[in-house]
Amino acid sequence: MLFLMLDPTVTRRRFFYAHLCFFAAITVRLHAADYFPPRGEWAKKTPGELTELFAHADYRVRCSAQFELADRGTAGLLAFTRLVSQPVASALARRHALWGLGQLAPTQPNAIALIRQLILDSDSEIR
Repeated sequence: MLFLMLDPTVTRRRFFYAHLCFFAAITVRLHAADYFPPRGEWAKKTPGELTELFAHADYRVRCSAQFELADRGTAGLLAFTRLVSQPVASALARRHALWGLGQLAPTQPNAIALIRQLILDSDSEIR
């Protein structure tokens, strides 16, 4: 930013725009820090807290919660099963639970059986 202030050819509008971009980038970084705890912090969250994040507006948060639950194996399978079986849960949350079951399918035979049952689901996105 200092080089813009010292350059006489830079107009005020460009200087203002550069400031605006700089502060917007800082704001985005701060908000991203609110959404994304450090890597070790995801492991401290309970399966219930992680499934609550499936309804979050930010796709990156939902995916991070999904992958964390999938890494937990059987505990993740139980959380995904509970969530995908609730027709009143949000559509995004149910989709992420279904995708999580797909992640667990190679190692958990119960996940494949549940996915087969979901073919008859009333929600077309889940079918």
